[in-house]
Amino acid sequence: MRIQEAIAQDKTISVIIDPSQIGSTEGKPLLSMKCNLYIHEILSRWKASLEAYHPELFLDTKKALFPLLLQLRRNQLAPDLLISLATVLYHLQQPKEINLAVQSYMKLSIGNVAWPIGVTSVGIHARSAHSKIQGGRNAANIMIDERTRLWITSIKRLITFEEWYTSNHDSLA
Repeated sequence: MRIQEAIAQDKTISVIIDPSQIGSTEGKPLLSMKCNLYIHEILSRWKASLEAYHPELFLDTKKALFPLLLQLRRNQLAPDLLISLATVLYHLQQPKEINLAVQSYMKLSIGNVAWPIGVTSVGIHARSAHSKIQGGRNAANIMIDERTRLWITSIKRLITFEEWYTSNHDSLA
């Protein structure tokens, strides 16, 4: 019974992501749900196109996205990850903004980590300099853990699918 109620409620929510909602703390639950529903929409299009587009990747992608979809449904995704993810999905919804979606994906996967160039562990002040460069968090988002890495790389698969889908369906129209 609860599942049917959730499905009925989901149908009333628009999947269109409004850029003014991205980063807003009060709109976080709705933004989370919109991201969840839009990812499901992309997966549905992919499932309908299985004969034409990488059927071998579909199941792996869907499995890897499951933890993300669960976090989005429960509104438990970290705010910085939600902002980056919503930005990627917003650009995917805009016609001809695939390149911006890819740029936003890079921000999602790398995060705000400074990537030092050159030698950072030389000298008496090496530890101090290293912490100033790296900040409090020492790893990019994609390196947080295996589950996060899998869903972040699966988001790239969704971007690639959408690019393929758009180019094939624009040529048919």
